[in-house]
Amino acid sequence: MDEEDAEELGKLQHEMEITKFELRDSEYYCKLREQLEKNHLLKTEISRRLGSEEQIQMIIYALGSLEYSFASQYQFALALLMREDIDMLKIGKIEVFDPCITPVDANLIQSFGCNVLSVNEFARRRVEKPTIFFLPYAPYKLVANLLEVNWVPSKLENLIILGISMHHWANFKEQPDPPEPEYDELEKLIINDRLRYMRAIYESSVNFTIDKEEDCWSLHNFHWIFFNPHPGIDFNELLPSKFVKLISFYFSTMNLYVFYK
Repeated sequence: MDEEDAEELGKLQHEMEITKFELRDSEYYCKLREQLEKNHLLKTEISRRLGSEEQIQMIIYALGSLEYSFASQYQFALALLMREDIDMLKIGKIEVFDPCITPVDANLIQSFGCNVLSVNEFARRRVEKPTIFFLPYAPYKLVANLLEVNWVPSKLENLIILGISMHHWANFKEQPDPPEPEYDELEKLIINDRLRYMRAIYESSVNFTIDKEEDCWSLHNFHWIFFNPHPGIDFNELLPSKFVKLISFYFSTMNLYVFYK
């Protein structure tokens, strides 16, 4: 690390400590802690999954750059505070990825005892045990990727998501805005292919709004999201197959590749 990067790292570490202090003292964070302590239904959803686990891993996707975004700093501060203060979540190891992360960001994240993933997983992380996914304003395609690779009841139940609501993701507009004339039909097919996972699981999801009246814009509209799928349901039967077939046809005729596949 050169002298300039070391100076920038020190500055950002100081900013992060201030951000943590401000957030810990905020009404938003107090409400988040109070909800986790007093909301019986939320506590039940968490305890049913964590059980006797000693530590739970947190994965953060779509964080942005801490070096260039105050919103990203507040979101990272929230993850750190939950690990430090909220014992019931049992957060241990934290892993972070965003293509916007700079070398200084990576050093900053590591200085707070977290790991930066070196490979873009495109949110295709298979879970074998309960895992918290912090997805601050993640695009719907990443959420769909996460659901797709865990598309069996036993794995879906292991997902604990902190992000914007399933209602928001499942109701994403199917028509790109503004439309892209060259790839308009293909784009609509791709959107539908991704959205079908959110829409198929929507009725089995449970959402808890953290604070409906919150004025912390960088943490706006965050929810705890859980999935309680019926174990006897074949989830593949819930997914319309026509989109996959049509997309395969387009790929074969147009020789296109979509980044999330």
